[in-house]
Amino acid sequence: MAIVSVEHPFIIKNIDKGIGTLGGNGSMSKLVRPDSKDGIIGLYIRPEDPMCKPVMSNNVTTRNVVLQITVPKRTGRRRKKGSAGPFMDYAETDRQVLTGITNGDNQTSARSTRHSNANYLLQGLRDNEGSYKIKPVGVIEQTHRFRSKSATDPSRAVDKARGRTILMMVGMSDFVYSTANSPFMKKIRENILPFQYNKLKQFSLDRSKGVKVNTDLIPPPTFSHISIPFNYSYRQNPAVKQTVDDSGRRVTINTQSAAKVLTHLVAYDVEIVPSKAPTDVASFDTLDSTLQRVITQLHGLLEERPIWTRRAMLNKMSNKEYIYTLKHAFQYVGYMFRSGPWRDAVVKFGVDPRTDPKYRVYQTMMFQIYTREPDAAGPKRWEDERTRYAKSMRGKEHNKHSHLFDGKRADLDGKVWQVCDITDPLLKSLLDTKFLREECDIRSDGWYHNGTWAKAKTIMKAKLTKILEGETPVDMDYAKLLQIPDIIDASTRKQAVLKGRGTPQEVQWASDIRTTASAPARRKPLGSDLAVGGRADLRRQEMEVVTGSARTDAQSAEVQSRVAEAMLEFGRNEHDLDQDGLNEDADLGTMEGIYADEDDEAKEDDDDLDE
Repeated sequence: MAIVSVEHPFIIKNIDKGIGTLGGNGSMSKLVRPDSKDGIIGLYIRPEDPMCKPVMSNNVTTRNVVLQITVPKRTGRRRKKGSAGPFMDYAETDRQVLTGITNGDNQTSARSTRHSNANYLLQGLRDNEGSYKIKPVGVIEQTHRFRSKSATDPSRAVDKARGRTILMMVGMSDFVYSTANSPFMKKIRENILPFQYNKLKQFSLDRSKGVKVNTDLIPPPTFSHISIPFNYSYRQNPAVKQTVDDSGRRVTINTQSAAKVLTHLVAYDVEIVPSKAPTDVASFDTLDSTLQRVITQLHGLLEERPIWTRRAMLNKMSNKEYIYTLKHAFQYVGYMFRSGPWRDAVVKFGVDPRTDPKYRVYQTMMFQIYTREPDAAGPKRWEDERTRYAKSMRGKEHNKHSHLFDGKRADLDGKVWQVCDITDPLLKSLLDTKFLREECDIRSDGWYHNGTWAKAKTIMKAKLTKILEGETPVDMDYAKLLQIPDIIDASTRKQAVLKGRGTPQEVQWASDIRTTASAPARRKPLGSDLAVGGRADLRRQEMEVVTGSARTDAQSAEVQSRVAEAMLEFGRNEHDLDQDGLNEDADLGTMEGIYADEDDEAKEDDDDLDE
């Protein structure tokens, strides 16, 4: 016979109430069904409260055997030692011991009764050694336990009074929010939970509007998702010490905290660039000699050229050990743009590259490098290309020219390159153009036109990918890309389409160029040139007209007319492109995962030196 065991964590005095904490006879009957071997049962700490969340059991497969032990009955008469009471048969004495009834107050404590029962039965086995009978009744194939740890690591408590170790329940029940005084939950209990149709019809919700006094808040179905008590072991961080500052105040400091790097970062549209180091940095005279030497060398480099990438500066350092000090020296010699055409480059204090086209050669390109990994059997840990490169270069000599890009080799100790550090003939001829903007695009393209900058970034990205995949880039593969206009807008966009005029790879590159060139225009604020803007700009202008913002009638009519003209122009261009088999929406989405750096420029800061 198969038997299911439930290890109830409570002391069961009333069998019916004990079954009630497990969901009643209905839940208990489900445990013995043949199809319930994987089932669990809930333990209700407060079975009278339907809002009480149960503690779920852990169904464990066991092979325990239930034994029936028969001990011979004792015969004769006895009475309590030292008493004058009547002699009683052993059968009557056994009944009193097992039920907890005595001749005194007719009851004993539950604990002493349990101990007496156990001791009495064990004594009976000892007295009848060789005379009792053992009969197997059944096998316990399932045991439901309300413990969260394995039996090999139980939580234990010590009963000091008796010097015994008691196994304690480890699992925790959830917090319970009392809904005894909740009007809404009272209606739920009275009308919904009985599952009677007549009472269900009486249930209704308060549909009145407005703020109400003492609004009834319904508790969530669960408060905690943790069922195992966790010992947080709160204690003071050993690295935190108390000291007295210069003013005599007692302060708490962390002796192991890293020194702050106060690099002066500014937005791409800052009106006035910094002209000197921040005032909260330590004085130059108080710095250690190594840091002073590094700052002196950086000043010399910034006299050679006013803008450098951090990687280029590191390669120019006379001592490679300066890498650990370099990041603390930048704050004394220059500032950095958080985003824009000169992002992540160290700019000499007082120099604003947005004011003169001569600073175009110091614009930066940032790439996120991903390559196709060969298929391998089994799971493998994902690593980006730079992490893999850093591991492969351990113990090897550092390349002092890693900041240069010649189209043949790619060093991934950084992901930022400057125009002046690109020596690849194809890219150099493209970026040495005299066809520049009259006004700097401070957000994305700098002094180059959007088509020129997009072509340079796309070609360099393609060459980097080929080099990292072990191939050699061929300049002829990018010849058709050079024919794309240097200015890409609604009037020239069709000329940037190579559908039907190039290979699938060339078509993809051309699509990348169009997307890169149009990305800044799609992010332009309201009032910008709609002819080169994206659909989102047109829709925002439409919504502004429809919703009737604070404009005069003449202004609204003018904006509505501009929107209509721009939408008409957009329709013509899309019709022309569709004739070539190109879908505009697909075109704008081809860059996802290829030029992630275009949209991430204002989100992440590269820290090459830390790596």
